[in-house]
Amino acid sequence: TQLLFACNAPFIQSPARLNVRAPGDSPTNEWLLKRVGALSASVMLAWLRDSSASVADRSKAYTLVPDLARDETSLEGTCAAIVQKAFWNAVGEQPFLLTDDGQLKSKKQSVVIPKELFDVWSPAQVTALLDDESRPAFSRHVSAADRDKLVRHQAVEAIGKDRVLGVLRSRHLPCPETWRCLMDLWAYVAPEISGYTSPESGRNVCILPVQGSDLLHAPSEVVRIGERRLLQAES
Repeated sequence: TQLLFACNAPFIQSPARLNVRAPGDSPTNEWLLKRVGALSASVMLAWLRDSSASVADRSKAYTLVPDLARDETSLEGTCAAIVQKAFWNAVGEQPFLLTDDGQLKSKKQSVVIPKELFDVWSPAQVTALLDDESRPAFSRHVSAADRDKLVRHQAVEAIGKDRVLGVLRSRHLPCPETWRCLMDLWAYVAPEISGYTSPESGRNVCILPVQGSDLLHAPSEVVRIGERRLLQAES
């Protein structure tokens, strides 16, 4: 199968003994496959609940999440689909979303934020600024492949760059604490706002620090005064 683990069990074989009997023709095989799905779910949950392990190690538990093509009609695909359905049935409403601070939340009660933003603001700040529900940030240590699996199964929502740019165009967010953090923000948004094809796209994006303000402002709102005073009058 396309599962990321092998299944060893007393499956009923076909008369030719070349493969297992189709689950539709063998209640035993169907039952065994459901047991496999429930077992993989229990292993993942136990892994995630191991508070003695680091968040990075616990984040690897999502490799057990099955993610299969829904239009697969082969024997292997049919068997894997039964495992996948049993997996999610076993997970049910149990908390299984690992937050960046090591807590477990139920389905859709955490949100994936762009990894680059962890270097700009704290996770709590990012979710408060970008998520209407201020849900805690999903673990940054989960691999992109595993994170995409959970998004496809609608277990967790991801905040994309489009939403980040939309918020930066509509709101004045707090200025990052250090110049390095601000540079990380600029590096993240630069590909979308600094190209030659759309020179005006960045004029309304609030990414500039302003003297005397704790908020970021858009280039259209800011003027830069030279270091030397060009006029004699104070005004």
